[in-house]
Formats: sequence, structure tokens, C-alpha cells
Amino acid sequence: SSSSTAKTATYVTLILSSCHLRSTPGGAVWEDWEERGASLPVAGEPVSQGGYVWYPVIYKGRTVYVRGDCVSVTNGSGSSVSVPTEAPPSVIAGYVQTTKAGVNLRLQPAGTVITQVGKNQTFPFYGTPRSESGYTWYYVDVDTVKGYLRSDCVKVVSTSSATDAPSGTATEAPSTYYGFVKTTVKKVNLRSAPGGSTQEQIADAGTILPVTGIPVVSGKYTWYPVRAASGRNGYLRSDCVTECDANGNTGSSPTPVPTPVSPSTTATPTAVPSSSATSGSLRTIKTDVALRTSASPDGTVKDRVPIGTILTFTNVTTGGGYTWYQVKYGGRNYYIRGDCITVVSSSESDSSPTAAPTSASDTILGYIKTTKSGVNVRSKPAGSNVLGRVDKGNVYAYYEKTSASGYSWYKVNTVYGTGYLRSDCVSEVNSDGGEIPAPTAVPGSTDVSTNQAEATYAILKVGSTGTGVRNLVQELINQGYYKGSVTSEYTTAVANAVKAFQSANGLTADGIAGEATQHKLFGTTAVGTQDYSNLSMVLYPAEKIDWFTGGIQELIPKGSNFKVYDVKTGIVWWAHRWSGGNHADIETLTASDTARLCKIYGVSKASQITESTHWQRRPSLITVGTRTFACALYGVPHNDDGDTIADNNMTGQICLHFTNSRTHGTNKVVSYNEEAIEYAWQYAPNGHK
Repeated sequence: SSSSTAKTATYVTLILSSCHLRSTPGGAVWEDWEERGASLPVAGEPVSQGGYVWYPVIYKGRTVYVRGDCVSVTNGSGSSVSVPTEAPPSVIAGYVQTTKAGVNLRLQPAGTVITQVGKNQTFPFYGTPRSESGYTWYYVDVDTVKGYLRSDCVKVVSTSSATDAPSGTATEAPSTYYGFVKTTVKKVNLRSAPGGSTQEQIADAGTILPVTGIPVVSGKYTWYPVRAASGRNGYLRSDCVTECDANGNTGSSPTPVPTPVSPSTTATPTAVPSSSATSGSLRTIKTDVALRTSASPDGTVKDRVPIGTILTFTNVTTGGGYTWYQVKYGGRNYYIRGDCITVVSSSESDSSPTAAPTSASDTILGYIKTTKSGVNVRSKPAGSNVLGRVDKGNVYAYYEKTSASGYSWYKVNTVYGTGYLRSDCVSEVNSDGGEIPAPTAVPGSTDVSTNQAEATYAILKVGSTGTGVRNLVQELINQGYYKGSVTSEYTTAVANAVKAFQSANGLTADGIAGEATQHKLFGTTAVGTQDYSNLSMVLYPAEKIDWFTGGIQELIPKGSNFKVYDVKTGIVWWAHRWSGGNHADIETLTASDTARLCKIYGVSKASQITESTHWQRRPSLITVGTRTFACALYGVPHNDDGDTIADNNMTGQICLHFTNSRTHGTNKVVSYNEEAIEYAWQYAPNGHK
């Protein structure tokens, strides 16, 4: 049925200084829209979700969602207009094929043009075609952007009729797809066969295509048979795509794609293993998959298993927006998130290599990637017993690094069990498998000793415990002085590592971590000794750190001074930590720092940073020692009792949040902070861990 719509093009105009644009109604933040008074075209009917109305809009060529209370609905010239109220059709009613070049795809029938599509491209259309301005209009989906095609530019085609499509173009769309993949890079070649000639290129990253059959293994790649928007059937290489659901989501359990087969194997396509099955076998498809005690993203992580592990699941449930599979591991029941696995057949489970190691509870020290093919996994460093061989390009977490027979050896968990890989066959990488970048200095000197934080430290020695010890050990590990796992106990081994550090840095080698030793280790100085006009700052790959359990409160204790980097503007300013239990209550250190804070918020004085217009958190970074941490700044001055610096041109305090920190008012973890922390971590200039 048709819905009531305005004939003029519909727009939304931002009425705040900024707001979030989300990938789905109420979903993850895709980007911030920071152009008050600017307008965006509405790309479809509004949706109700979480007590709000959400408008789909076109932004930078992509359909995203904006919350209704952040915008006004206009015709693009400031005049309000009516908007559709019914949900768009979602059931495929048939197929149309373009009969002309440059056919306009419109927001509404006879409405604003979104993009143009080429001749002889086939699309499914949804619901009943609508009549408008003397034409019939078909509602279609073009590369995830939905809109209308005019009837005189298309023809209705049968998915089984070869005469409805141009020569050389596949026409038959399967009634049931085998899953979906999404391109992860631009200009992906669609090939006629695995490794064959290129038929066309899938231009954009993020394009979703249905999988039309069983993937095959050819050479060192898996190849997915897919159907392109042009109607062609072809193959995409596995390193250019990722499995997803029909909406492109990888954060919820996608329909599992069948197990790849060799091209020489004669295989009759079979039904995809049912994602609704409550028991069966699964295979992990990501590195170091967490085993949690409950079906929740907040569930305690008790162990991890490597990619390729085959496990039996006995129950399927949902929680926190994910599907969870209950498995038994090491004699205990755990839950694995659905986007980290694929359901497999019993034959794959039976024929797989030795699957899970009995334990993976060691602390992860870093990540490596194999740089050669057929790398031996040995049962011990330089040992003769080879458990199996792994391919080039695999990424593993390592739990131990040791030396034997002139090589370093990394302890990893593989599908063949726990073993060791030799250093000349691997390279150290970050958790995403990318090269670990060198520290980035912004905007001045790279001299770590002159641009880091101020702090105070308690004396630590054998017998000491707590997060202060853990921070010390982590930094000793980072700098290569301690070889064990992170611990919160000051053991003899820790004391020996401290002695080694002290000897290497001209300090008294007594194994006691006093203030001088910790200042040298963390690159800090005593409070009041820095040059506050120095805005140079070294940024390392960013980390997320828990406010209550991660040790950040000891790294920036009350009374300390440190630099804050605003991720979106690159502005650096000095902060002073006054107090704070649920988060860090801070102040700008000098009047110049207040001026920099005002520049970040686009105002001329601190009193203009007000609740009503600047409640959005600023994604930020701080560095202590060789670690950079993602955080979120709430820059609205408040609580006059927290004003301890008389000459900084700001009255009151502001707040700095880290992972799982809480607000004073609600005593809860709020999404605004977590989203800004995620943004800072994701877009840190020097990458992230």
C-alpha cells in the first residue's frame, strides 16, 4: 500500500551545535554532524526506536540515522513539510531491470535524485509499486541506498527468464541465498571463476552481496560465489570481503556461509546450517575469542580460544544485542558471541585438526603474524616435535616470548594446540594484524622526557600489592625488562627487573621502585616541574583502560598534571586532576589551557561552554610512559567547589571519563562517554591496541 508523503523533497535541519549520526536507529555512532543550521535529505520513512523518532538521511553518500529531537523537518529552504508515517515495504515483490543509462534513483516518487544507475542493472523491488505524477514507481535498494525508479526507465523481469537480461549476464537469482558478504576494500574484482578473469569491479567498500553457492578454496584463498547488483554471478576473494548478515552487520550473528570445498570436489549445494539450531558444532572465525561466564558483553572473560577452534554448543540465547552460544571448555560452561563463530557441519567437526588447547588463560603479551607459508608449530622452543603447520598471514596472540638455539620463540594457541613459532617466520603486529607504528609526536618534539605528565608515586618494594604494582610491571614489560605475565604482586622477579632497569638508567640498583625510579620509567616528573608552554606530546597506539580496575587512577593520581589531546581538532592542553571517585575531576592548568579548551568548543570564554549546547563528549587521549589511553571529556564547567586554580580563567571543574567510569549524578556508565572513548580509540593518530 502507498503511504501519505509530501510531494516536495523532505530534509532535516540540525538545530543543535552537533549530534550523532548512527548506522541504525539507536545503533552505533558512525560520525558526528557538527553543522548547526545545515540540512540533509531524508532517504526514507522515519522509524520509531527506543522512544525516539529516527530519520534516515543521506550523508557523505551513505544512509545513516539522526534522532528526531536534534532536527527540524523542512523542505531544504527552512519551510516545514509533512513526512511519511508508514514503514517502508520490506518484502520483495519482484525484479526490475533498467532499460536506459543514467536512470535517476529518487528519495520519493518524483522527488530528489539520490544517485544514478546504469543500463541493464537488475534490482529487487519491494511492496506494491506506487503511482505519482503519471508514472509508476518501484521501491528498490541500490548498494544499501533505498529509493524509487520510474517505470518508463525499467522493465519488470522474471528471475528465471534468460531473455530479460543482456547477453553474458546471469539472470537467475536463487530463491535462498547461502549467506552474505561485505566488501572491505574499494574496487574488488568480480571474477568469472576462482582466480579467473575479471568481469567487473565492485567499486565501493561496504557493498553487501548475497552468496549464491558453496565457497571454494583455490590457491591460498577462499572464493565466494556471489551475485552482483548488475545481475552477474562471479567470485570474490576472501581477503577482500567479510561475512555479514543481509544488512551488513557483523556485530550480530550473520547467517553462516557453508564450509569451503576444493574446486575438484563434487559438491551438491546443501542447506545452510540453521542459525536457529540450539545445538551442534561451531568454529571460531576471529583471533582470541573470549569465553564469558554469562551471555552478555559484560560477562566475565575467563578464557580465550584461537581462530579455527571447533567446539560443540548446547544452547543458543540472546543478550546485550548479540546471539550467544553456550559451549563446554576445560570442563566448564561458557558463552561465545555469535559474530565470532560460524556454525559448521558434523563432518567438519570430525575431520578438523586437534581443536582447542586445554587452557588459554595466560596474559596476552602481544600479537604476531606469520610471514611465511608452512610455518612449523613446535611443542616447545627449538623442539623436534612439530604439531602442525600454519599458513602465511595468520595472526596470533602470544603469551610468552623466550630464546632458544639463536631464535626468539612465541608461545601461541593454534588449531593444532598450544605451541611455539620461530621469530624468523613471524613479525610482531597489533591486534588487527597491522604493522605496529612508531610513536607519533604532536605537534612538537618527540623527546619523551620533556613532554609527558607530572605525577607523584608511592614507594613500591617486595611485598607491595595493587594496581600501582601492576602499572609498574606493565611498563617494565613494555620496555623489555620483565618477561613474565602482568602481576599485581611485587615479587622477587619484579624486583630483579627493577634492578635491571635501574642499572641501565644510572640509578641505584636496589630493586625498590621509589619516586626517582618510577619517574624515569614512566617518563614523568614531579608536580610543578614541567614547562606548561610545551605542548609537544607523544602518542602511542591507543588503549582502553577501565577506570576502576585498570590502574589509570594511579597513573594520574589526584594532584597530578598531564596533557590532553583532542582527537577531532588535534589541540593539546594541560589538565590538573583535582579529585574524582567515579571519574577524574579536572581543571585547566593555566589561562592558556582554558583558551585552548574554548577553541575546541568554538567559544571565546569558558562560561559559554554550557550544558544545553555542549553536553556532547570530546574524544580525547592522554599518554603516561609508553602507553596512550582513550578517554572522553565533558567540558562544561560545574561545581564551583572544585575550583582550585584561581588564575586559569575558568570557574569550577570539568570531567574526564575512562572505560566504565560513571557520572556523579546517575552513578551509571553512560553511552555518551563510552561512544566518545570508542571514537578516540578507533581514530587515534597512531592506531590502537
